[in-house]
Amino acid sequence: MSWVQQYDPFFNIAASACVAMLPLAILFYMLAVRRAKGHMAAALGLAGALCAAVGVWGMPVGLAVNATLYGMAMGLFPIIWIVLTAVWLYNMTVESGEFEIIKGSLCRLTDDRRLQALFIAFAFGAFLEGTAGFGTPVAITAAMLMGLGFSPVYAGGICLVANTAPVAFGALGIPVIVASQVSGLDVTMLSQYVGRQLPVFALVVPLWMTVVMCGFRRSMEVLPAIVVASVCFSGTQFLFAELHGPTLPDVMAAIVTIIGLLVATAVASALFVLAERRAREPLMALSLFKNRNFDISIVASSITMFVMIGVLTYLPTYFQIVDDLNATAAGYLVAPMNAAWFAASLLSGYLVNKLGTYKKLMVVSFAVLVAGMVGFIAVDQDPSAVVVGGLLAVMGFGVGLNFEILVLVVQNEFPASAVGTSCR
Repeated sequence: MSWVQQYDPFFNIAASACVAMLPLAILFYMLAVRRAKGHMAAALGLAGALCAAVGVWGMPVGLAVNATLYGMAMGLFPIIWIVLTAVWLYNMTVESGEFEIIKGSLCRLTDDRRLQALFIAFAFGAFLEGTAGFGTPVAITAAMLMGLGFSPVYAGGICLVANTAPVAFGALGIPVIVASQVSGLDVTMLSQYVGRQLPVFALVVPLWMTVVMCGFRRSMEVLPAIVVASVCFSGTQFLFAELHGPTLPDVMAAIVTIIGLLVATAVASALFVLAERRAREPLMALSLFKNRNFDISIVASSITMFVMIGVLTYLPTYFQIVDDLNATAAGYLVAPMNAAWFAASLLSGYLVNKLGTYKKLMVVSFAVLVAGMVGFIAVDQDPSAVVVGGLLAVMGFGVGLNFEILVLVVQNEFPASAVGTSCR
């Protein structure tokens, strides 16, 4: 059955556009005004689209029904299927305790939910959008926020808002590449056109996301972090879209944003220290940093935190993209590291309390960690799963050995009156 669409049935572009907008208007009206359930609003919007297609544009009924069923199937399998498996993966990690490790790591970095949303929903979500796309970023980042205590609907809404910035270059630029193939335009030129428009909107997304979370006034409390995320992401996205092409703008923008936020965190920490030096009753007594064991523990724990976040978030994604593994197989490869990690962290607490020494244990832990890294450098280009799992277990054991050291140093080295108001 052949049918040629008439794009302007009323011979008036404004009137035709208004009629074409009716399905969206019905959907927004039912959701925002009538507060209808999602499936009811979607069904009414679909009915409006069918009526407009058949009654106004003259689309044959059979073709309209076939297009509807095809659209439902396309939404069910590529998108809903990914969401369901992502939720299953989230439930599995919750039951196994892995999400508690991620939650603890991020809470050590910051317990401010606005900053957690910037790191996870905006920056890490953009990385997932750039590499995978198709609903994966929202599903995974929303699950991560839920693991940090966000309600499911709240987390999903925040991640959907954050995902508006990188979606045009999602899945290594698939939307731009397909648009180039369909239109016949040069892909580099089309990437440049998109890259000159999208970063302008991306500048607003971090502020928009935090305003949705907590309102405009409280968003101003984290304005420096918002500015850093906006400038890093938009600037990098523009440069790579303009100079490289459609494949890397999101990936590189996400990496630069994460680095920028970490640098901003370090600068804010330095400013915090300067302010604490003048405070009459500081949150954390700066005299703690005069203790060598405490200083070494701070450095070791910081390195441990970044290694932990990198392994648990980026390594499974790397296995899926580079080695073409599914999510379950990638999780199995990381499992030996997590098991060794857990065992070594228990062992480190016992050894510190038993031996009363910190420095030697840190040296041993970093030696084991470096041995695992050197092993990865020395292996063949395509190592077996046994070799990869074994080396990850060595690295996990090295990381786990100094996992509890910071807390134990504070507990064993100082009286409660000396650690500041934040630790009493």
